[in-house]
Amino acid sequence: MYRAAQALFYFFNYADVLTALCAVIVAIHEFSLLTDVM
Repeated sequence: MYRAAQALFYFFNYADVLTALCAVIVAIHEFSLLTDVM
């Protein structure tokens, strides 16, 4: 039971990191598109 909870905790931590990474990539992409227009 404890091991399953630990695995879930690590999984969600990893998912948060991936989500943040995706958000950063999208933000950089949008910013580069804006600067291209200007």
